Amino acid sequence: PSCTLVEYAGMKLLLNAGWDETLPAATSVSDIIPNELPDVDAILITDSTLSSLGGLPMYFGGNQDKKRNPPFLATYPTVKMGQMTLYDHHASLSLDGTHPGYSLDDVDAVFGEESVITLKYSQTLNSKTSNKLLSITPHLSGHVVGGCYYVLKQLADDTEVILAPTYHHAKEKHLAGSTLHKFGVNADALLTMPGGARGNRSEAEMIESMMAALRRDGNVLLPVDASGRVLELLLILDRYWERQRLGGAYNLCWVGPMALNTIEFARSQLEWMAEPLGAQFDSQRGHPYALKSVRICSSVAELESVIESSNGNPTAVLASGSSLDHGPARDLLLKWGDNPDNLVLIT
Repeated sequence: PSCTLVEYAGMKLLLNAGWDETLPAATSVSDIIPNELPDVDAILITDSTLSSLGGLPMYFGGNQDKKRNPPFLATYPTVKMGQMTLYDHHASLSLDGTHPGYSLDDVDAVFGEESVITLKYSQTLNSKTSNKLLSITPHLSGHVVGGCYYVLKQLADDTEVILAPTYHHAKEKHLAGSTLHKFGVNADALLTMPGGARGNRSEAEMIESMMAALRRDGNVLLPVDASGRVLELLLILDRYWERQRLGGAYNLCWVGPMALNTIEFARSQLEWMAEPLGAQFDSQRGHPYALKSVRICSSVAELESVIESSNGNPTAVLASGSSLDHGPARDLLLKWGDNPDNLVLIT
């Protein structure tokens, strides 16, 4: 798993416990995590993507003789969407006949109430270790709903360290931009990763490429994550389909084993999203995630039924499996890849 060990103010903190989808699947936890790992006081999770929390079930279950049980900190959407991410990953690998390296019971155990400390943005948790006081505060990082960076402050000398592996300054359809420019100006040290959040192709460029393929009777495959960036793409495409009244000519679908559960939870989390979405709901203009133009499917077989019922209309599909190594995205790539009229669009 991808993680960073931070030692500060007498505390050992593990920043994220992520997973790389391109790694070979493991048959057991012992294939991945050695028995001897340093003890940590807490785990700080920044967002709900596999690259941030995909290794949690294996980290907690990797030592049966000495069970690791440090608390982990995250925002509420990160906890709930993180569960969806891990369920989706487990289902996709299992359907391929591959052992994910953990069970669904392991996922449930990780997210049990005893393990998790949920925080709101700007809510401070004070910890005391070795007679030193340390405050930990999450702030909005953008890019993924509930995503955060952490400000660590040693109260004895007022020094600050910021842990911001990923952040995104731009305002988007469903999220405001990062507040790093506001809360990070007084930091004594900044821990980040090269490039911050990955830059996305422009909305206009993406739609232009999609429509070109659909108009030549091709299908469009957009590999997406289970519960993160897919929420932004759904808003963009649903609004475009509505404005242009494309539903009669082209299908717009989202396929993933946890897609229905993910969207149900997203609909209840407007307080964590951009203010215009809440204003739209409050003004009785309808819920922004009603997604009237999107057909949500739990499997490729269900998607095929949707396409057949539309008399084979060209279809744009957001499919779970952003690495194209497993899941519906991989299955559709194999099914559609030999047709030059089709398009795989990496967002």
